[in-house]
Amino acid sequence: MNERVSKENISSTAIELDAPTLPVTRGLHEHWLRAKGDGVMPRHRDMQPGQLMELTPFVYILDILDDGADFSVRFMGSAIAQSIGADYTNAKMSDSANHPSAWRADVYREVMSRKEPMVTAVDLGDFERDFTKTECILLPLANKAGQLAMIICAAEQY
Repeated sequence: MNERVSKENISSTAIELDAPTLPVTRGLHEHWLRAKGDGVMPRHRDMQPGQLMELTPFVYILDILDDGADFSVRFMGSAIAQSIGADYTNAKMSDSANHPSAWRADVYREVMSRKEPMVTAVDLGDFERDFTKTECILLPLANKAGQLAMIICAAEQY
């Protein structure tokens, strides 16, 4: 991966990992790698939902708005919603700019910049769940024209 985002640049509760280590994050990463083939990143349509069925509860998908000025949650799996205590499907980051998790937008922008996978270890203190530790993978997705348009993510608790 390119230059790593330091713990201080992300959050006091998140660090970047070299690779996914848990079954869900590894599974989504492997699917993404197969879908991208020799390209830089797969297109959204290449990520076949039927092949992701067992991962779906742990997946969330972000639409990139205004070149990363904002993000919208297109989909949030049930396990993610349960672990953070809310379902943010259709929510925009800008709607809760003062939320303690606003730092996450910086991670999404880093994925946009790299156009590569990013893996983080995070505690959910920003959602008042300090006891919940997760590993997250964030993967860029292209639109029909091949331009970065979404980020597909998975999170699994340790």
